[in-house]
Amino acid sequence: MDLVGACRAFVSVSEYGGFTDGAAAAGMSQSVASRRVAALEHRFGEQLFERTSRRAVLTPFGRDMLAAARQLVQAADVLLEEAEAVKHKPWRLAVPAICSASALARLVAEARGHGVRLDL
Repeated sequence: MDLVGACRAFVSVSEYGGFTDGAAAAGMSQSVASRRVAALEHRFGEQLFERTSRRAVLTPFGRDMLAAARQLVQAADVLLEEAEAVKHKPWRLAVPAICSASALARLVAEARGHGVRLDL
């Protein structure tokens, strides 16, 4: 089970009060959100929502779990943002003074072609 994805579905459904709107807000289909929440409920051994044909209302257990699920989703989002920032961070290289400017320019261009930024 994708714990972060399941928690993301759980949080979104709880915020929007239903699986259709919550799933759309989370960028997933209603069936995916439903399966993810069901997997989370199975893992916890407790129901998170009382379901009707139009609404999903948090159970007492769901209300108790919501804050922790929200924290997990936020932490995962921060981690992904940090990973993106680090991927685009330039590599710092010290080069000897004897290296020609043209050789360094070729090195920078070659690195850029591979998605790497160099700071010489």
